[in-house]
Amino acid sequence: MANNNYFEIEKSVFRLLPPRTQKVLRERFGLENTEKKTLESIGKDFGVTRERIRQIEEAGLERLRKQKLLERSPAIKQIVFYLEKRGRVAREDLLLEDLGGKDNKAEVFFFLVLAPQFKRNKISKETYPFWELEEGEITDVQGIIKNVIGQLEKENHSLSPIDIVAQGIIDSIDLLLSCLQIARQIEKGIDGNFGLIEWPEVKPKKLKDKAYLVFKEKNAPLHFAEVAKLINHFMKKWDLEEKNQREALVQTIHNELIRDSRFVLIGRGLYALREWGYESGTVENVIARVLKGSKQLLSADEIIEKVL
Repeated sequence: MANNNYFEIEKSVFRLLPPRTQKVLRERFGLENTEKKTLESIGKDFGVTRERIRQIEEAGLERLRKQKLLERSPAIKQIVFYLEKRGRVAREDLLLEDLGGKDNKAEVFFFLVLAPQFKRNKISKETYPFWELEEGEITDVQGIIKNVIGQLEKENHSLSPIDIVAQGIIDSIDLLLSCLQIARQIEKGIDGNFGLIEWPEVKPKKLKDKAYLVFKEKNAPLHFAEVAKLINHFMKKWDLEEKNQREALVQTIHNELIRDSRFVLIGRGLYALREWGYESGTVENVIARVLKGSKQLLSADEIIEKVL
């Protein structure tokens, strides 16, 4: 959206208001690069109570809404188009960033508040703040998120949006993606799939979880020194560069692999994932397991083949 649209629309809209009301609204919403202020702060500037400023703000917004000046404006059409492309809902911070960019987020928010067809949903335990189109059929965002979380818990691993749609939870991929962005308990993992935010493979915090992801990424046994090297290499790719992030040390990684049951030592410093079918033990232990698992006598060559 062109920046001049914002200011032209604002000028035409604000002409209907007294100067004091214009100033209150501009400072409350942080319009035209003004500082966004609280009711109490503006009240002190005017020498009135915060309640009086709230009344001025509400009266000004109501007066503008009655004039219906925004119904055919390009700003509103752009927001409607944006929401329709995303299943009629969008997370607030993403919407403001996409349409307002660096300089005009406040203006977009003001138009959203002023136009009657948009509804704001506040932050909750389940969702980030988001906006929706109120015209037409109501979207059950909370219900969709609840169903997706239930499916993730059932599968116990991350799913792609296509996998989720295939489960019959929702038909629209666009609406699903919007709901996944709105959900506070769901996040996109490093593999591009979505899972619960507390899952290590979605948001790894500990070195052992990052080591696990390295094995999953390479899909092959690795020496512990190579694991440490790959963790440091993949940190940027995974966008996991945390503040004051320390480099993964070789000995630290070795200690983590030894202690975690997900990893199996299969050679001199060589580890693999237990879920791949590897088991720990010496060659003697492996021979014993091969013989115990066999229903018949084995030749030396057969034992060697099975052990390898």
